[in-house]
Amino acid sequence: MAKKNFNKTSVDSAAFAAAADQESTPNQLCALAVQSPELARIVAANPAIDASVVELLKKQKDPKVNRALAANPGTPMADLLELGERYTSEFVQNPIFDLALAADPRFIARFTENILKKILTKKRTPETILLWSISNAGKFEFASKYEVYEWVAKTIAERVSISETLASTAATNADDNLRLAIAKRADLSNKWISILSQDTNANVRAAIANQVNLAEELIIKLADDKYDQVRIAIAKQVSLSTMLARKLAGDSSQYVRTAIADRTDLSEELARKLAGDSSLWVNLAIANRPDLSQALAIKLAGDREFSVRKAIANRPDLSQALAIKLAADSSSFVRLVIANRPDLSEELAIKLAGDREFSVLLALACRVDLSEAVACKLLTDLNSEVAREIGQAKRLSQKLVRYLSAHLDKNVRLSIAMRDDLPAYVIARLSIDSDEQVRKVFAPTDLSWCEVLRQDPDPTVVTNPELLIAISNTGLPWCVRDIGTGIEMLLIPPGTFQMGDPQDYNYNLRQVKLTKAFYLGRYQVTQAQWQDKMGSNPSHFKDKFDSASRPVEQVSWNDIAGFNTTTGLRLPTEAEWEYACRAGTNTRVHSMPEYPTGTDLKRLIGNVAWFRDNSGKETHVVGGKFANAFGLYDMLGNVFEWCQDWSSDRYNSNLDCVINPSGPQTGSIQKGRGKPCRVLRGGDWSFSYLHCLSGSRNSADCDNRDKCIGFRVARTP
Repeated sequence: MAKKNFNKTSVDSAAFAAAADQESTPNQLCALAVQSPELARIVAANPAIDASVVELLKKQKDPKVNRALAANPGTPMADLLELGERYTSEFVQNPIFDLALAADPRFIARFTENILKKILTKKRTPETILLWSISNAGKFEFASKYEVYEWVAKTIAERVSISETLASTAATNADDNLRLAIAKRADLSNKWISILSQDTNANVRAAIANQVNLAEELIIKLADDKYDQVRIAIAKQVSLSTMLARKLAGDSSQYVRTAIADRTDLSEELARKLAGDSSLWVNLAIANRPDLSQALAIKLAGDREFSVRKAIANRPDLSQALAIKLAADSSSFVRLVIANRPDLSEELAIKLAGDREFSVLLALACRVDLSEAVACKLLTDLNSEVAREIGQAKRLSQKLVRYLSAHLDKNVRLSIAMRDDLPAYVIARLSIDSDEQVRKVFAPTDLSWCEVLRQDPDPTVVTNPELLIAISNTGLPWCVRDIGTGIEMLLIPPGTFQMGDPQDYNYNLRQVKLTKAFYLGRYQVTQAQWQDKMGSNPSHFKDKFDSASRPVEQVSWNDIAGFNTTTGLRLPTEAEWEYACRAGTNTRVHSMPEYPTGTDLKRLIGNVAWFRDNSGKETHVVGGKFANAFGLYDMLGNVFEWCQDWSSDRYNSNLDCVINPSGPQTGSIQKGRGKPCRVLRGGDWSFSYLHCLSGSRNSADCDNRDKCIGFRVARTP
């Protein structure tokens, strides 16, 4: 059928009558529908239409025609559903069309979930549509689906303003989520607060109980509610009266009593009543109150739950009498809190020095204010780790220095040997110690193992004036080459730094002092250097044209021990590694003047490191990125680097200052690994840039051979 001109200005009156006549045949209606928009709209409203007429009318894409089709009971169901879909995509805001669909009971009965979801998730859904959706929610074929109600509730709850009509419709709906959405509104009228406070759903009543500025009579009524969550909400009300607070303090629910105990306006009378409660949470709430009286503190210090006693032990206003009482507590956690208090008295320290729990003894040994009397008592235990911590104490008496310099454990003697305040007779004793490592601390510098490449530091490489002076003050050559391996090494001077990542809660900051200079490989050990000494190349990336200059990988900690035995070199301790990596900085990435707030951290790290996003999933030739302020390359990225230390949670302790730490004596077995682990630092080519931070830590067991793990060497001059 030829398409007629729709711009006709006049239409025969007989044609209008025929378009509305229910006796007209489909062929006649099709012929009329294409003559003009006016006739098409009349045809669309004719109940005599069939699928062929509807198909012709839909092609015209006239909104008014589509509205008429939506309201026409003769429109076939399939076409009606298609129009519903078309509404959501083409007719963005068309409440007239939508209500026409709503008027058709067939459409409501067959409403598709997809259509309703599109309607309800529109940002500016007209209120008439929401009213219709709420009113007909129970008629939908898929009404049992819980998420449909959530969509409706969310749409209502997020509206900035809501009419009384819509609030009324939603607040009286059978669906709990709709009523809850209304109950949570901050602008809820007093009328609906009163009505919804009697709702059958406890969550709705709890939402009302959480409303601010509730009337007193409503607060009193809700305080008697049988559901805990309603009474909890009332217990937190700002305007709660003393009478109701007293009543709720005796509530059967521990959560209600806890809510009362947490109130900032809690009276001393109620605090006394709640202290000693059968619930741990109530007692903890009282124990943590800033206004806790001395009488209540004494009462709670005898609580049966150690966590309550621990909370009392942690209080900044703890009296000496209570501290003495808690220092004899049955729980080592409580005694440990007392041992770590900054205001620990000498009397208590001596008492705790005879403790049977090692963690308490170690906490005392780590104290900056460790006295000679306490140290002497601690040393009666002769525990090597305690003795070692004492040996690193800031203020150590000459008597204890002399005593520890003769300790049976070589690590204790080594901690003493590293001190700067040694008298001559102790130096004389340790310089002939039975252990070579202790003796070497006092041995004359032997540089026969290396070739000096440059005596003074290059100021174009070591650009930090303080580092330049520190290196020069050692009197040692700055750049050397190990004769046995050809490895180029740079001098790292003694110094003090903040060890750890300030943004990593797993690794607390602590001040570390390194008292001895050491040499560290300028580059990671290459495949050529490894093969030259070990006779084989275990690396995964060994078949590349430049493999000889790439870092060796797939070497375990135990493999490296064999390499170092052959060459006389060693691995750096974790503290040495991080000190060398930071090169005078305390930022998350070395060589940055300050933490790069508001900048592209990934791009900045990319200047100094190969990591997952820029490595192409493989290692690269050493020295391909910028060096740090010591002149060391690839301290971050390319391959992880083994350190000498065992890995253990104990190493994360937050101490005032540690001198020459070398890690724990044994490694803890970490989850999912089954074996004690050694420390890995620096990140690698396969990990995120967030692993390439100066303070980032990782670990692996000593037998682990991975294509992401290599090493660099160190040597003590």
